[in-house]
Amino acid sequence: MIEVLVTIVIMAFGLLGVSGLMLSGVNNATAMDLSSRATQSANEIMDAMRANAPNAASYVTAYSVVPSDTSLTGTEIYKADIKQWLTALARLPGGDGSILQDATPVDGEYIIKVRFTNCLGTLTAANKTSCSTNTDANLTELTFRLLTK
Repeated sequence: MIEVLVTIVIMAFGLLGVSGLMLSGVNNATAMDLSSRATQSANEIMDAMRANAPNAASYVTAYSVVPSDTSLTGTEIYKADIKQWLTALARLPGGDGSILQDATPVDGEYIIKVRFTNCLGTLTAANKTSCSTNTDANLTELTFRLLTK
């Protein structure tokens, strides 16, 4: 009888360990999926900037610009590109992006930044609140460099 009880306790600890590994695996898979989607979005805006290289400086934008911003209306190609990029980023949790012209002497060099949050997993209530407002350590920022010339 004691042997059966010990076996059940050992099995319970083993199953708890396996469930922890599964949760960690799901969190890691989600984080990699988000990173992949953010990287794809950054590549799309970089391709658009290369295709419209004479107007690359017009693509400069700050964080927190929303796709419905009235400054993105008009017939200019760069406005449509930025709007499409920001719309794609908005599909990521806490997704946002910025494009800066690099301050280095190299002309035509830009820095594309994409940020998002991974609010899945075992977070406390306080962490979930800060995660949804992009003020948590779960905020991920990816930086890319583009040379248009």
